[in-house]
Amino acid sequence: MITLYHGSTSKIEKPIFGFRNSKDDFGQGFYCTQDHELATEWAVKTGVDGLVNEYSIDDSKLKFLDLKSGMFNIMSWIAILLENRTFALSSAVARLGHDYILSNFSQDLKDYDVLIGYRADNSNFSYINDFLNNAISLRQLTLAIEQTNPKEQYVLKSMKAFELLRFKEALPVSVNQCGYEGQLRDLKARHHYFSKVCNEVSVSDLFIKDMILSTIDVDRLSWN
Repeated sequence: MITLYHGSTSKIEKPIFGFRNSKDDFGQGFYCTQDHELATEWAVKTGVDGLVNEYSIDDSKLKFLDLKSGMFNIMSWIAILLENRTFALSSAVARLGHDYILSNFSQDLKDYDVLIGYRADNSNFSYINDFLNNAISLRQLTLAIEQTNPKEQYVLKSMKAFELLRFKEALPVSVNQCGYEGQLRDLKARHHYFSKVCNEVSVSDLFIKDMILSTIDVDRLSWN
């Protein structure tokens, strides 16, 4: 049994399966986290007071796909994002990179009840755009994302997961107290990115253009 939190402007005792056609990171689903602080940020992201809904769920009865496990790599995560989010494919190499990643790293998610992975918040979204446009290497992208200390999200995808979710309580969150933590973290991440990561280029770095033009051993690609 694990505890999950969902930040919202309303109390959600029983989320409805398939209610929203979500364009969030991992597509349609109910987005939760085990990180209470992240849930408070979600609760006030519209600029008004909100609620953190707390749930329990029997994880022993569900099939999880953890994108941070050794079975996957950063490109697997990006492929899912490309299927659901809109990126600025402002160059020919970005459009080719988009197609290359989807062709080589897309995952079949239909058999999983819950997906676990990092959030593509504002800063991470920008880094991926830079990678697609050949401005930074795969190593720089990985370094930038890891050093932002990204938080995990749990996305309930199946009817079974929705049915096993048990509401516990909804706690109020004040926008005056919690409304700026996410913005501050994003600003710090961007400062580090532009002051350090963008300038740390190695001659051995692998860029998206290199990946398109060459046959890449996927075993070389990892979070570490």
